[in-house]
Amino acid sequence: MDDVNATDRFSALPDGKGGSDGGGSRSARSTDSGEDARSGSASARRRTSRARPAVTALSLLMVIVVMVVGFSIGRAVAVPSSASVQSRVGDWARDHNLTFFIEGVDRFR
Repeated sequence: MDDVNATDRFSALPDGKGGSDGGGSRSARSTDSGEDARSGSASARRRTSRARPAVTALSLLMVIVVMVVGFSIGRAVAVPSSASVQSRVGDWARDHNLTFFIEGVDRFR
């Protein structure tokens, strides 16, 4: 077997020039410093998520709240009934002490 590895075999053209990136076996994403040319270095991407733990925690909390409320409303709406979905959501809100919200919506309409 020859000494050419798989990446060199597929990135070099028969005329001796490199592939589509024009640089032999180097990818289009790498630069001289080894950083990602398109979106910054991998460590910069990791730092961004670590630099904002409050935003991450708040996002996680919002996802959990939306899932719990959605599951609860979904169970209330899925119960077989002759009442409309609007009526069942209103009943769910009243059962969960959200009467002030229902009254505000009624005043708005």
